[in-house]
Amino acid sequence: RARCPRGRLSVTGERRGIALPMVVLVLAALGLISAMALNDSVQAWRASGMAADDVRARAAALAALSGLRTPPDLPWLCLQPPHASIWAGYPVPGGGRAELRWWSVGRGEVRAEVTGVGPLGGRRRWLAHLVPDSLPTEAWVLGCPDAQGLRPAGPGWLQAHPEG
Repeated sequence: RARCPRGRLSVTGERRGIALPMVVLVLAALGLISAMALNDSVQAWRASGMAADDVRARAAALAALSGLRTPPDLPWLCLQPPHASIWAGYPVPGGGRAELRWWSVGRGEVRAEVTGVGPLGGRRRWLAHLVPDSLPTEAWVLGCPDAQGLRPAGPGWLQAHPEG
């Protein structure tokens, strides 16, 4: 085989050294495609994890609804100013926790907030408007000393929190 003086073409007309750059280009393209596929799968994994956390937070909030009508100290709650709240929290099965908070916003009016928190920090919240089951008829008696629990304050008593 004779060579040209510059060494680029052989007598048969073949180019030399084209296979290695093509292999490098193919490997670079495959690496780029693999990186994009890995990024897509990681994003899908994160999205499914956040969705599962949201489901656990919602389940925790639904579990907390059962304790909404019985605050820890209802007569004391009825005597509190609107900025003071009573709080209760507990873990729920599945890794989340439930939080309940009550405020007395006026005579015979209680505002409550139910929060379900997932294991990754996702939150689901509802607002409830409740009234004590008994109020004194005398205006001079403060609070609700004979109340045993809370009941819904009418239709639309439970609403989703504006922040979720």
